[in-house]
Amino acid sequence: MNDKARHLMPPAERKKRGEENRQAILKFLRDERWTHIDVIQALLGHKTPQAIYRILGKMAAEGLIAKAEIPVAYGRDVAVWGITVHGLAMSWDLDEAVEPRKPFEPSKVASTMMQHKIDLQLLKVRALRSGWSDWVDGSLLGWRKSEWKVPDAVATDPQGRTTAIEVERTVKSKKRYAEIIVSHLESKRAGRWERIVYLSPTEAIAARIEREFNAITHAKYKGQVFELQDGHRASFEFKAYADLDVGEGG
Repeated sequence: MNDKARHLMPPAERKKRGEENRQAILKFLRDERWTHIDVIQALLGHKTPQAIYRILGKMAAEGLIAKAEIPVAYGRDVAVWGITVHGLAMSWDLDEAVEPRKPFEPSKVASTMMQHKIDLQLLKVRALRSGWSDWVDGSLLGWRKSEWKVPDAVATDPQGRTTAIEVERTVKSKKRYAEIIVSHLESKRAGRWERIVYLSPTEAIAARIEREFNAITHAKYKGQVFELQDGHRASFEFKAYADLDVGEGG
């Protein structure tokens, strides 16, 4: 809804819509902890960033969220918005069971991983609008990274399949991918998920990551080297961001 249409709404309806927007932001941030204005704009479907800034400004004035400027290696600082302790308390409806969540701490935002997280959030917003459900950020799964590969997120695709989501912005080494393959296959065998989808900004990057995976012929499991078969590779899919909502494959 654009600003002009919103101002034409009756005051009571406008107030109700405003409260719905605030709660949508709080519920999103209680899982994500912090985000960028582009993500909030996608979440609410507003046409202009000015409308989002007004909402965020009011929420910050009420102590629900806080703004921080995160230094980056090149260019201007990046503004992010995170949830406060008060915001967390207000994010849970009175009939909801409160789950443990941590408030926003600007010092813990790593500039090197910022774009990765923002991309993942944007994918989450679009996926949930296109038939995906039960999206859980990897950090909320409660799994130790020393035991197995913790994915960026786990969600249920439109076909009802539990899917591990990995955002891969750049191509990694074959050695690293060989370790990841084994961990994901073990998680699939354990029933944690049915398939693994790697998502990259472009089709060109996705294709090259798939090529690296396909070039791996052997991997090691519990000290034993085994040959990777087509059946192993069939569990993995490689897509551009734009193709996530299709939910096909596997």
